[in-house]
Amino acid sequence: MTEEKERKDKIEGIVLSSVRYGESSRIVNVLTRDEGKAGFMLRQNGKHKSGSGMLLPLSGVEFIASGGRKGGMRTMKDLSLRHTPASFGSDPVRRSEAFFIAELLCHTLPDGIGDELLYEYVENSILTLEQGIDGIANFHLYFMMHLTDYIGIAPSVERDEHTHFDLLSGEWTDGFGNMSNSISGEEAELWYDLENVALDELNSLNLNRNSRQQLIDLMQRYYSLHHPGFTLLKSQDILAMLA
Repeated sequence: MTEEKERKDKIEGIVLSSVRYGESSRIVNVLTRDEGKAGFMLRQNGKHKSGSGMLLPLSGVEFIASGGRKGGMRTMKDLSLRHTPASFGSDPVRRSEAFFIAELLCHTLPDGIGDELLYEYVENSILTLEQGIDGIANFHLYFMMHLTDYIGIAPSVERDEHTHFDLLSGEWTDGFGNMSNSISGEEAELWYDLENVALDELNSLNLNRNSRQQLIDLMQRYYSLHHPGFTLLKSQDILAMLA
C-alpha cells in the first residue's frame, strides 16, 4: 500500500483568535478566503517562536497548511504577515473593536465553509477600521448589523408606519400579538437608525455610552434568537468601558 503524501496548501486568511496549547504550540482560528473559518496548529519553535506576535485579532496572514484534511488539525508553517492594523495598538477604541469583531466572527461563522463575499466584507471592514472614519466608535455596531446580510439572518428594513420591531420575526409590526421580543420607543428608534445609516455617516448616529450598550444588547438578543448556539460576547465589557 502506498503511503499517502502529506498535503500542503498555501492559505491566505485573517486571524480571529489564538490560544496556547501545551508548552510550545498555539491553536489559531483563521478566516480563510477559500475554506471559511478553520483552526490550525502553530508550533512555536525555531523560526516560529515569535509567531504569536503576528496573531493579533484581524491581522492578515499567509502560511502553508500541512497535514491531511482528514485526521486532525493541520499545522501552520512558513507563517508571514500580509498586514496588521498598525493603528489598533495605539487606539484603545479601535483595538477593542477589533477584538469584538474577531470574537463575533468566531461565534457566528461555521467551520469549513468558504464564502468569498463574506471574506471581502470582513477584509474591507478591517481596512475601514484601520483608516478611520468619523463615528469610528460606532463601527462595531454597523459591522454587527450588516454581518447579518452574510450569515442569512438579515432583519427587514421595511418599516412603513410601524412603531414596533419584533426581534424574533425580524420585522417591523404594529405592536399587537406576542410582545416578549418586541421593542418600541427609544430602542426601536435606535435600531431603525442603525439599520439605515450609511457607513460614511456613522457620526450622525450621535450615540453615547448608554445607547451603544443598548444596541449591543439588542443585537445580541437578535443574534441569539436567530443563530443557534450564539453566546454573549466577552469583549463587549471592554467596549462598554471605553465608548
